[in-house]
Amino acid sequence: MSELVLDDLSVYRGAPYQITDKIIIPHPTPNQIADMGEQQYFSVVQHICSTSSDMKYPLHKMGYDWEKVEDYQMFMMIVQSLTPDQTHLIFGDIDLSKLSPRQKKDSEDVVLIDLDSGVYIDEMIYLKIVNYLRKIHGFKRNVIKAESEFTHDMLIEIEKSDLEKTKNKTYKSFLLPLISSVKARQGYTKETIFNMQIAEFLDEVNRLQIIVNTDALLGGVYSGMMDTKRIRKSEFNWMREINTNDDSPKGQVIQEGTF
Repeated sequence: MSELVLDDLSVYRGAPYQITDKIIIPHPTPNQIADMGEQQYFSVVQHICSTSSDMKYPLHKMGYDWEKVEDYQMFMMIVQSLTPDQTHLIFGDIDLSKLSPRQKKDSEDVVLIDLDSGVYIDEMIYLKIVNYLRKIHGFKRNVIKAESEFTHDMLIEIEKSDLEKTKNKTYKSFLLPLISSVKARQGYTKETIFNMQIAEFLDEVNRLQIIVNTDALLGGVYSGMMDTKRIRKSEFNWMREINTNDDSPKGQVIQEGTF
């Protein structure tokens, strides 16, 4: 869908993304994320962007087959549990908990709508929201297909076990090692990094990794320790496109014997 293709330069520039006349998604900084609470922020964003493949066990507990639940259905299940305190860095003053499902006239399509404010989210608007959130955070849409009923059920049990193992673990910051690394390598002040917008900062991290890898590669070539015939020419270009989040899903087909 061409209307879902985002302009990379506009995303990097960091202007708020206007989806409808009432839904405008701002572009938070690490400073704002830290003020809100990093764990809560990323938990909410990942929750909004989640697919049924991310929620196999919770869906099973609710009586749903995770392979038969569409992404928009997942969002409709999640949205009313989210409060403005949890979503203000993403949706501003919009209260998602007030959205309720309504069927369109003369159609089987379902729209989430707040009749008081006039805010509504249909499937296309939902896709624009999650497409943008995935883009600025470097997330990919997770899609898993099981090739047998046994594998399907085993994946549920694996996720259940993983959730049990992690529920009491102390949260470890995702941003801290990245901020520390960029600060140490580039010599930026903390204020500079914390006031970058999140897509700009993550781009900086990825670009820095490319530069470090390219320098190491060139050093190996110049020392005669590497055979250039086996290396793609693009690997020598530290200004090459960063391809960490294209439009294709992170799809997996899980067969028996692969877990």
